[in-house]
Amino acid sequence: MKREVLFETAKRIVELDNGLVTLDSLLRVSNLEAEQLAEARHEATRGWNDATKRFDETRLLVAITCSKETIAALNSFYLFITQLGAKLVHKDSDAYSQSGKELAKGMMAARLAIRKELGIEGATALQASGSSS
Repeated sequence: MKREVLFETAKRIVELDNGLVTLDSLLRVSNLEAEQLAEARHEATRGWNDATKRFDETRLLVAITCSKETIAALNSFYLFITQLGAKLVHKDSDAYSQSGKELAKGMMAARLAIRKELGIEGATALQASGSSS
């Protein structure tokens, strides 16, 4: 069961990232009519909300099946990414570009926690080398 939960978690992380990219992209679009842009933003916001809901549900399964370290890494990632998403939903056009490095670190930490939980060789070494940067 743990393995399935962790693979589902990895998929949900990708959904969240895709949602952020979509929200950010719509803040940079200038060739759409106002009505088209409003509809696209509405759909993107709905997609973002659905992705955060699915990830939140997955976090509950992680809390049941995984170690405290993995739970903490995913909770930290979720807190950061939902705050970033809220900024994008509220049309902060600089939020994504200003958060790039922190977003990459958060995604790497989440992936490393998943790899470590799965017992994938090298996950601990990768985590040690990533924390020294």
